[in-house]
Amino acid sequence: MADREVLVLLACDTDQDRESFGGCSDAKREECSWRGVGEGIPLFNDRFRGMTDPYGGPLRVLWFIRSDEQMEEMGGDPAWPFRKFSKRLSELESFGDEIGWHVHLWRWNDAVGGWYAEVDDRPWIEKCIRKGYSAIPERWRPTSVKSGWGFQTYRTLALLGELGLKVDLSCIPDAHNISYTKQGLKVDVQDWRGSPTLPYLPHKKDHKKAGGEEALSIWEVPNATFRYKNLNVAGRFVRNMIPYRGGKLVSPRIVVKKRGSAAAGGSIELFRRACDEVFSSAGKGGISVFSIYFHPDCLLVDSSSGLYENRDNLAANLECIGTVSKRTGVPFRFLTGKELVAKLGATE
Repeated sequence: MADREVLVLLACDTDQDRESFGGCSDAKREECSWRGVGEGIPLFNDRFRGMTDPYGGPLRVLWFIRSDEQMEEMGGDPAWPFRKFSKRLSELESFGDEIGWHVHLWRWNDAVGGWYAEVDDRPWIEKCIRKGYSAIPERWRPTSVKSGWGFQTYRTLALLGELGLKVDLSCIPDAHNISYTKQGLKVDVQDWRGSPTLPYLPHKKDHKKAGGEEALSIWEVPNATFRYKNLNVAGRFVRNMIPYRGGKLVSPRIVVKKRGSAAAGGSIELFRRACDEVFSSAGKGGISVFSIYFHPDCLLVDSSSGLYENRDNLAANLECIGTVSKRTGVPFRFLTGKELVAKLGATE
Protein backbone atom coordinates (compact mmCIF):
# COMPACT_ATOMS: atom_id res chain seq x y z
CA MET A 1 0.00 0.00 0.00
CA ALA A 2 1.25 3.48 -0.86
CA ASP A 3 2.47 5.69 2.01
CA ARG A 4 -0.24 8.21 1.19
CA GLU A 5 -3.36 6.43 0.06
CA VAL A 6 -7.05 6.54 0.94
CA LEU A 7 -9.00 3.31 1.21
CA VAL A 8 -12.61 3.89 0.12
CA LEU A 9 -15.21 1.71 1.78
CA LEU A 10 -18.64 2.32 0.21
CA ALA A 11 -21.47 0.73 2.19
CA CYS A 12 -25.21 0.45 1.76
CA ASP A 13 -27.58 0.19 4.73
CA THR A 14 -30.00 -2.12 2.94
CA ASP A 15 -33.21 -1.31 4.80
CA GLN A 16 -36.83 -1.36 3.68
CA ASP A 17 -38.02 1.77 1.87
CA ARG A 18 -38.40 4.79 4.14
CA GLU A 19 -41.72 6.62 4.23
CA SER A 20 -40.35 9.71 2.48
CA PHE A 21 -39.25 7.46 -0.41
CA GLY A 22 -42.65 5.85 -0.85
CA GLY A 23 -42.30 3.22 1.87
CA CYS A 24 -44.57 2.54 4.82
CA SER A 25 -44.69 4.43 8.08
CA ASP A 26 -42.58 3.49 11.06
CA ALA A 27 -45.71 2.49 12.95
CA LYS A 28 -46.31 -0.44 10.60
CA ARG A 29 -45.63 -3.92 11.98
CA GLU A 30 -46.14 -5.86 8.76
CA GLU A 31 -43.67 -6.25 5.89
CA CYS A 32 -42.93 -2.99 4.06
CA SER A 33 -41.92 -2.28 0.47
CA TRP A 34 -38.35 -2.96 -0.69
CA ARG A 35 -38.29 -1.17 -4.05
CA GLY A 36 -34.83 0.15 -3.21
CA VAL A 37 -33.52 -3.41 -3.43
CA GLY A 38 -35.73 -4.63 -6.27
CA GLU A 39 -35.52 -1.54 -8.50
CA GLY A 40 -32.83 0.70 -7.01
CA ILE A 41 -29.92 -1.72 -7.03
CA PRO A 42 -30.27 -2.49 -10.77
CA LEU A 43 -30.22 1.28 -11.36
CA PHE A 44 -27.04 1.48 -9.28
CA ASN A 45 -25.41 -1.28 -11.34
CA ASP A 46 -26.34 0.40 -14.62
CA ARG A 47 -25.04 3.80 -13.57
CA PHE A 48 -21.99 3.15 -11.39
CA ARG A 49 -20.37 -0.17 -12.26
CA GLY A 50 -18.01 1.44 -14.75
CA MET A 51 -16.23 3.40 -12.03
CA THR A 52 -12.65 2.46 -11.18
CA ASP A 53 -9.97 3.66 -8.78
CA PRO A 54 -6.56 4.96 -9.97
CA TYR A 55 -5.22 1.40 -9.90
CA GLY A 56 -7.94 0.18 -12.26
CA GLY A 57 -9.83 -1.57 -9.47
CA PRO A 58 -13.62 -1.63 -9.87
CA LEU A 59 -16.08 0.06 -7.56
CA ARG A 60 -16.85 -2.26 -4.63
CA VAL A 61 -19.80 -2.06 -2.27
CA LEU A 62 -20.41 -3.53 1.17
CA TRP A 63 -24.12 -4.33 1.29
CA PHE A 64 -25.41 -4.56 4.86
CA ILE A 65 -28.48 -6.85 4.93
CA ARG A 66 -31.00 -6.90 7.77
CA SER A 67 -31.47 -9.75 10.24
CA ASP A 68 -33.06 -8.87 13.59
CA GLU A 69 -36.21 -8.77 15.72
CA GLN A 70 -38.02 -6.27 13.51
CA MET A 71 -37.45 -8.40 10.43
CA GLU A 72 -38.82 -11.43 12.26
CA GLU A 73 -41.92 -9.48 13.26
CA MET A 74 -42.44 -8.39 9.65
CA GLY A 75 -41.52 -11.59 7.82
CA GLY A 76 -41.55 -14.48 10.28
CA ASP A 77 -37.78 -14.99 10.14
CA PRO A 78 -35.04 -12.62 11.37
CA ALA A 79 -32.97 -13.23 8.24
CA TRP A 80 -35.70 -13.45 5.61
CA PRO A 81 -34.13 -10.60 3.54
CA PHE A 82 -31.07 -12.82 2.99
CA ARG A 83 -33.31 -15.55 1.63
CA LYS A 84 -35.75 -13.41 -0.31
CA PHE A 85 -32.99 -11.48 -2.08
CA SER A 86 -30.47 -14.34 -2.38
CA LYS A 87 -30.28 -14.10 -6.18
CA ARG A 88 -29.66 -10.36 -5.94
CA LEU A 89 -26.94 -10.92 -3.33
CA SER A 90 -25.23 -13.53 -5.50
CA GLU A 91 -25.27 -11.08 -8.40
CA LEU A 92 -23.67 -8.41 -6.22
CA GLU A 93 -20.97 -10.83 -5.09
CA SER A 94 -20.17 -11.48 -8.75
CA PHE A 95 -19.10 -7.83 -9.00
CA GLY A 96 -16.65 -8.38 -6.16
CA ASP A 97 -18.95 -6.84 -3.56
CA GLU A 98 -19.26 -8.04 0.03
CA ILE A 99 -22.43 -9.01 1.88
CA GLY A 100 -22.49 -7.83 5.51
CA TRP A 101 -25.00 -7.67 8.32
CA HIS A 102 -27.15 -4.68 9.26
CA VAL A 103 -28.72 -5.17 12.68
CA HIS A 104 -31.34 -2.83 14.15
CA LEU A 105 -32.58 -2.98 17.74
CA TRP A 106 -36.15 -1.91 16.94
CA ARG A 107 -38.59 -3.29 19.51
CA TRP A 108 -42.35 -3.10 19.18
CA ASN A 109 -44.29 -1.16 21.82
CA ASP A 110 -47.92 -2.31 22.02
CA ALA A 111 -48.88 0.57 24.29
CA VAL A 112 -48.26 3.19 21.63
CA GLY A 113 -48.30 1.02 18.51
CA GLY A 114 -44.81 1.80 17.23
CA TRP A 115 -41.16 0.80 17.13
CA TYR A 116 -38.51 2.16 19.45
CA ALA A 117 -34.76 1.58 19.61
CA GLU A 118 -34.12 -0.67 22.61
CA VAL A 119 -30.85 0.38 24.19
CA ASP A 120 -31.50 -0.41 27.87
CA ASP A 121 -32.64 -4.03 28.16
CA ARG A 122 -29.32 -5.87 27.96
CA PRO A 123 -30.74 -9.43 27.90
CA TRP A 124 -33.14 -8.48 25.09
CA ILE A 125 -30.35 -6.76 23.13
CA GLU A 126 -28.08 -9.80 23.46
CA LYS A 127 -30.91 -12.09 22.40
CA CYS A 128 -31.70 -9.89 19.38
CA ILE A 129 -28.06 -9.89 18.27
CA ARG A 130 -27.46 -13.60 18.82
CA LYS A 131 -30.71 -14.61 17.18
CA GLY A 132 -30.19 -12.26 14.26
CA TYR A 133 -26.71 -13.61 13.62
CA SER A 134 -27.58 -17.30 13.98
CA ALA A 135 -30.53 -16.90 11.59
CA ILE A 136 -28.27 -15.75 8.74
CA PRO A 137 -27.77 -18.64 6.29
CA GLU A 138 -24.31 -20.17 6.45
CA ARG A 139 -23.81 -19.11 2.84
CA TRP A 140 -23.99 -15.47 3.93
CA ARG A 141 -22.32 -15.54 7.36
CA PRO A 142 -20.75 -12.08 7.57
CA THR A 143 -17.38 -10.64 8.47
CA SER A 144 -18.62 -7.04 8.55
CA VAL A 145 -21.44 -5.53 10.58
CA LYS A 146 -23.12 -2.16 11.00
CA SER A 147 -25.76 -1.34 13.58
CA GLY A 148 -28.82 0.80 13.00
CA TRP A 149 -28.61 4.45 14.11
CA GLY A 150 -24.93 3.98 14.96
CA PHE A 151 -25.66 2.34 18.32
CA GLN A 152 -22.90 0.33 19.96
CA THR A 153 -21.47 -0.20 23.42
CA TYR A 154 -18.40 -2.09 24.55
CA ARG A 155 -20.75 -4.93 25.50
CA THR A 156 -22.40 -5.21 22.08
CA LEU A 157 -19.02 -4.96 20.33
CA ALA A 158 -17.61 -7.69 22.59
CA LEU A 159 -20.58 -9.90 21.69
CA LEU A 160 -20.14 -9.24 17.97
CA GLY A 161 -16.46 -10.15 18.26
CA GLU A 162 -17.39 -13.32 20.14
CA LEU A 163 -19.74 -14.28 17.29
CA GLY A 164 -16.88 -13.94 14.81
CA LEU A 165 -17.48 -10.51 13.27
CA LYS A 166 -14.20 -8.81 12.38
CA VAL A 167 -15.16 -5.20 11.61
CA ASP A 168 -17.93 -2.78 12.60
CA LEU A 169 -18.84 0.41 10.74
CA SER A 170 -21.21 1.98 13.28
CA CYS A 171 -19.02 4.75 14.70
CA ILE A 172 -19.97 8.31 13.78
CA PRO A 173 -17.31 10.47 15.47
CA ASP A 174 -18.83 13.00 17.90
CA ALA A 175 -22.42 11.81 17.36
CA HIS A 176 -24.24 11.89 20.68
CA ASN A 177 -27.41 13.89 20.55
CA ILE A 178 -30.30 11.60 19.59
CA SER A 179 -32.57 11.40 22.64
CA TYR A 180 -36.14 10.29 23.28
CA THR A 181 -38.26 8.90 26.07
CA LYS A 182 -39.51 5.33 26.26
CA GLN A 183 -42.44 4.98 28.64
CA GLY A 184 -41.17 8.07 30.44
CA LEU A 185 -37.51 7.00 30.49
CA LYS A 186 -34.94 9.06 28.65
CA VAL A 187 -32.81 7.14 26.15
CA ASP A 188 -29.65 8.31 24.38
CA VAL A 189 -29.30 6.10 21.34
CA GLN A 190 -25.69 6.79 20.48
CA ASP A 191 -22.60 8.27 22.08
CA TRP A 192 -19.38 8.52 20.10
CA ARG A 193 -17.97 11.65 21.76
CA GLY A 194 -14.19 11.62 21.65
CA SER A 195 -13.92 8.60 19.39
CA PRO A 196 -11.04 8.35 16.90
CA THR A 197 -11.58 9.19 13.24
CA LEU A 198 -9.19 6.45 12.10
CA PRO A 199 -9.82 2.67 12.44
CA TYR A 200 -9.13 1.28 15.91
CA LEU A 201 -9.61 -1.75 18.15
CA PRO A 202 -11.99 -0.55 20.89
CA HIS A 203 -11.24 -0.87 24.58
CA LYS A 204 -12.95 -3.69 26.46
CA LYS A 205 -14.67 -1.18 28.73
CA ASP A 206 -15.09 1.83 26.44
CA HIS A 207 -16.14 1.54 22.80
CA LYS A 208 -15.11 5.15 22.16
CA LYS A 209 -11.37 4.73 22.63
CA ALA A 210 -8.60 2.45 21.38
CA GLY A 211 -7.91 -0.44 23.71
CA GLY A 212 -4.21 -1.16 23.30
CA GLU A 213 -3.46 -4.28 25.36
CA GLU A 214 -7.07 -4.18 26.64
CA ALA A 215 -8.64 -4.14 23.19
CA LEU A 216 -11.55 -6.12 21.79
CA SER A 217 -11.01 -8.36 18.77
CA ILE A 218 -13.31 -6.44 16.41
CA TRP A 219 -12.15 -3.39 14.44
CA GLU A 220 -14.16 -0.18 14.55
CA VAL A 221 -14.07 1.86 11.33
CA PRO A 222 -15.50 5.37 11.81
CA ASN A 223 -17.81 6.90 9.22
CA ALA A 224 -16.61 9.87 7.19
CA THR A 225 -17.06 13.17 8.99
CA PHE A 226 -15.70 16.71 8.80
CA ARG A 227 -14.76 19.29 11.39
CA TYR A 228 -17.04 22.30 11.65
CA LYS A 229 -15.23 25.53 10.88
CA ASN A 230 -17.53 27.62 13.06
CA LEU A 231 -18.79 25.81 16.15
CA ASN A 232 -20.94 28.78 17.12
CA VAL A 233 -23.09 28.44 14.01
CA ALA A 234 -22.63 25.27 12.00
CA GLY A 235 -22.59 22.82 14.87
CA ARG A 236 -25.78 23.88 16.61
CA PHE A 237 -28.78 21.83 15.70
CA VAL A 238 -31.16 19.20 17.04
CA ARG A 239 -31.57 15.93 15.18
CA ASN A 240 -35.29 15.24 15.37
CA MET A 241 -34.91 11.70 14.09
CA ILE A 242 -37.14 9.46 16.24
CA PRO A 243 -40.09 11.35 17.74
CA TYR A 244 -42.48 8.47 17.04
CA ARG A 245 -40.65 5.23 17.77
CA GLY A 246 -42.48 4.07 20.87
CA GLY A 247 -41.94 7.26 22.82
CA LYS A 248 -41.77 11.04 22.83
CA LEU A 249 -38.84 13.20 21.85
CA VAL A 250 -37.02 14.75 24.75
CA SER A 251 -37.49 18.52 25.06
CA PRO A 252 -35.38 20.01 22.24
CA ARG A 253 -31.92 21.05 23.28
CA ILE A 254 -29.14 22.84 21.42
CA VAL A 255 -26.13 20.62 20.94
CA VAL A 256 -22.77 21.92 19.83
CA LYS A 257 -21.04 19.29 17.74
CA LYS A 258 -17.40 19.38 16.72
CA ARG A 259 -17.91 17.12 13.71
CA GLY A 260 -20.63 16.54 11.15
CA SER A 261 -21.36 13.42 9.10
CA ALA A 262 -21.52 13.19 5.33
CA ALA A 263 -23.76 10.64 3.61
CA ALA A 264 -22.72 9.39 0.17
CA GLY A 265 -26.18 10.16 -1.22
CA GLY A 266 -26.61 13.39 0.71
CA SER A 267 -25.31 16.98 0.63
CA ILE A 268 -22.67 17.54 -2.06
CA GLU A 269 -21.06 20.37 -0.10
CA LEU A 270 -20.78 18.43 3.16
CA PHE A 271 -19.47 15.37 1.35
CA ARG A 272 -16.80 17.45 -0.35
CA ARG A 273 -15.66 18.82 2.99
CA ALA A 274 -15.35 15.31 4.42
CA CYS A 275 -13.51 14.17 1.29
CA ASP A 276 -11.10 17.12 1.46
CA GLU A 277 -10.32 16.37 5.08
CA VAL A 278 -9.51 12.69 4.66
CA PHE A 279 -7.37 13.17 1.54
CA SER A 280 -5.44 16.11 3.00
CA SER A 281 -4.60 14.11 6.12
CA ALA A 282 -3.79 10.83 4.34
CA GLY A 283 -0.74 9.07 5.72
CA LYS A 284 -0.77 10.95 9.00
CA GLY A 285 -1.17 8.72 12.04
CA GLY A 286 -2.49 5.52 10.49
CA ILE A 287 -4.38 3.94 7.61
CA SER A 288 -6.72 6.49 6.02
CA VAL A 289 -10.18 5.09 5.38
CA PHE A 290 -13.03 6.98 3.75
CA SER A 291 -16.04 5.03 5.05
CA ILE A 292 -19.25 6.26 3.43
CA TYR A 293 -22.77 4.89 3.07
CA PHE A 294 -26.10 5.29 1.30
CA HIS A 295 -29.55 3.70 1.39
CA PRO A 296 -30.99 1.78 -1.58
CA ASP A 297 -34.25 3.75 -1.66
CA CYS A 298 -32.32 6.94 -2.51
CA LEU A 299 -31.58 5.30 -5.87
CA LEU A 300 -35.27 5.58 -6.73
CA VAL A 301 -35.25 9.40 -6.91
CA ASP A 302 -33.17 12.14 -8.53
CA SER A 303 -32.33 15.64 -7.33
CA SER A 304 -35.65 17.02 -8.62
CA SER A 305 -37.39 15.10 -5.82
CA GLY A 306 -36.14 17.61 -3.28
CA LEU A 307 -35.14 14.75 -0.97
CA TYR A 308 -31.86 15.04 0.93
CA GLU A 309 -30.60 11.69 -0.36
CA ASN A 310 -30.89 10.91 -4.07
CA ARG A 311 -29.03 9.16 -6.89
CA ASP A 312 -27.79 12.40 -8.48
CA ASN A 313 -26.09 13.41 -5.24
CA LEU A 314 -24.61 9.93 -4.97
CA ALA A 315 -23.19 10.26 -8.49
CA ALA A 316 -21.73 13.71 -7.78
CA ASN A 317 -20.21 12.56 -4.49
CA LEU A 318 -18.59 9.46 -5.93
CA GLU A 319 -17.14 11.62 -8.71
CA CYS A 320 -15.87 14.02 -6.04
CA ILE A 321 -13.59 11.29 -4.69
CA GLY A 322 -11.69 11.13 -7.99
CA THR A 323 -11.58 14.90 -8.30
CA VAL A 324 -10.11 15.42 -4.83
CA SER A 325 -7.69 12.55 -5.38
CA LYS A 326 -6.28 14.22 -8.50
CA ARG A 327 -6.12 17.64 -6.86
CA THR A 328 -4.25 16.38 -3.80
CA GLY A 329 -2.11 13.84 -5.61
CA VAL A 330 -3.28 11.13 -3.18
CA PRO A 331 -4.51 7.91 -4.83
CA PHE A 332 -7.47 5.94 -3.53
CA ARG A 333 -8.44 2.31 -3.63
CA PHE A 334 -11.91 0.72 -3.54
CA LEU A 335 -12.09 -2.26 -1.21
CA THR A 336 -14.42 -4.40 0.91
CA GLY A 337 -14.62 -4.84 4.65
CA LYS A 338 -12.85 -8.20 4.47
CA GLU A 339 -9.97 -6.66 2.52
CA LEU A 340 -9.76 -3.76 4.95
CA VAL A 341 -9.50 -6.15 7.91
CA ALA A 342 -6.58 -7.89 6.20
CA LYS A 343 -4.79 -4.55 5.73
CA LEU A 344 -5.52 -3.43 9.29
CA GLY A 345 -4.26 -6.72 10.69
CA ALA A 346 -1.04 -6.38 8.78
CA THR A 347 -0.32 -3.05 10.52
CA GLU A 348 -0.82 -4.25 14.13
